[in-house]
Amino acid sequence: MHTDHSERKGNRARRSWSSLVIFGSALLLTAALSWIFALTRGTPTLETKALIGLSQHAEWRSLPWQQQNQLRIQRLRDCLTNDSCTHRERQVVLLTSWYFTYALAGGTSGEYIWAKSVLESLDDLGYTYLICDKREQMAPLYRIFPDQTVAVIAHPSWIPECMQDDSCIKSHKHPEGIPLWKILSFEFWRGPWHPLGPNWTLSPEDLNNGNTYLGYSIQRACYKNLYIPHENRKNRAIVLAKRLTYFYQPTYPFNFVGAIKDDTGYAWKNVPMDKRPTANPHVPAGIESLTTGGENLKREQWYAELANTRIMIGIGMPYLSPSPWDALCLGVPFLNPVSAWDAKDPENRTAWRTQHDALQFETEPRVYHVLEVKNATERARLFWEAVGRAASTPLERYISPHKTPEFVRERLHSILQIDWKLKAEQLLHGSHAQGTNVPVRDIFLYRRG
Repeated sequence: MHTDHSERKGNRARRSWSSLVIFGSALLLTAALSWIFALTRGTPTLETKALIGLSQHAEWRSLPWQQQNQLRIQRLRDCLTNDSCTHRERQVVLLTSWYFTYALAGGTSGEYIWAKSVLESLDDLGYTYLICDKREQMAPLYRIFPDQTVAVIAHPSWIPECMQDDSCIKSHKHPEGIPLWKILSFEFWRGPWHPLGPNWTLSPEDLNNGNTYLGYSIQRACYKNLYIPHENRKNRAIVLAKRLTYFYQPTYPFNFVGAIKDDTGYAWKNVPMDKRPTANPHVPAGIESLTTGGENLKREQWYAELANTRIMIGIGMPYLSPSPWDALCLGVPFLNPVSAWDAKDPENRTAWRTQHDALQFETEPRVYHVLEVKNATERARLFWEAVGRAASTPLERYISPHKTPEFVRERLHSILQIDWKLKAEQLLHGSHAQGTNVPVRDIFLYRRG
């Protein structure tokens, strides 16, 4: 229950957070927090040994992806000729999205981190995989090993484009095209992006929305970085935000943190002047940039900065970022804003909408959920009390059981073993029996003889 004492404490908290530091894709909020907590001595550390699966193609990893494709094609042709392929090696997965090529180039956005996890899992499992970064390359790549290809994991927007291209999708006009039932949409966000429905849409998180949950792991990359005991960390927080526009959203829940990169000129270039904010957007005073020229930190730099902080603070966007999982892996708790809830039962988490819904069932001291109540004073009190609890509570490394390499490997393998043609037949026949139509004609599913 709120008391005068807690409000005075909250006011002192707001005054004590004295400066903000921007770096690439997160923002550091630094200040003297010693008054919030008593330093804990002898915080135990977690063994940082990484589980590293060695691929049979490990020597290829430093090569450009085009050369890796050539080597995998030649290897598979040789073993098919000699009848020496392993069972999984003769099963081909096509990765048709620039997410995978950017992942190989070191990209750090959520889509690329998910793609990197898929690549690592395929290496561990021993499947043959081929990559392309343009939609026009999908069908030619498929025609190299059409019988061996078990799945085409595709960029979401490329699927309708392929369906409109007679040289891409399999039909009575083009029997050598890609069967629609073999194509799986690689969709980072919530929506289903497939004509056959959500089952053919892969998702990085289990959001209970009908999509096929694949998942991803950040464990290998994270475990390469040392865990810093709680009492040895800097007195600062990381604010999870990549763009200045996040702080000018109408749903922005808090008004006492800063911003990252001024992308507002681009965001509002087509917005009438009378609809833009009254004041010019700016990065608040007291911000020290850790990067120059607008460049983001490299991933190893990001981990080093993250490990040396007390808490990661969400401000409503971006959604579903891998960064809170990075934080938990390094023993850094996350403050997760709750934007919608059941007013009659605020603790009913199944009714919550949060910045990171995959974390809505995690509890303190890992995740601190703060309801975005309308009253600004109450909202600020809830915020600062959560920050105080998080800053005063040591946390060891944490990897969710669903974020381990083993879990992702099992999920990916089980997805690749599904009889997707049978599922498509059942979908088609079921819709006919019910007097409805699936959103595609059967010419996209089967060859007409």
